[in-house]
Amino acid sequence: MGSIGRSEGLEAKGALQLFLLVAGSVAAIALLTIFAREQRGLLGIALAITALGLLAYLAREIWTAFWGGADRAPRGIGEQWIYDIIRRGGEILFVAEVPGPEEEVRVSVSGRTIEVFGGGGFHKVVKLPRSARLSGFSYLNGVLRASLEEGAVESASDAGG
Repeated sequence: MGSIGRSEGLEAKGALQLFLLVAGSVAAIALLTIFAREQRGLLGIALAITALGLLAYLAREIWTAFWGGADRAPRGIGEQWIYDIIRRGGEILFVAEVPGPEEEVRVSVSGRTIEVFGGGGFHKVVKLPRSARLSGFSYLNGVLRASLEEGAVESASDAGG
């Protein structure tokens, strides 16, 4: 899961999004022109208003997607945090995407709770299926892997970069 492949995927998705929005805008303009010329009366007016509404919506989406979203966090950051809890015998493996740098990544386990800290003020708390104790962790390319011993109870165990 390299960052290069992920950013290329996001760029391709953005290009496809732009293409679809521009194609939709062109189609809405074409429909508006056809309705204005061919349909006279109430139906023509209703169809023209619908096409104008679609065009306004698409214009707003294009603006937001490419120029108006600078003050928002990039998609995927802060919206949905990806993690997994894997139980193997008496061990729990906790795997999660955590923003770095590595020096700011820290893990704390207390009973059935694991706390994860990362760069930029990142902080998440997750309930574990059972009480556990942190036996070690590694952090590489934005992925945290924490090994926990199930059933071993300590007041708190803390490890940081």
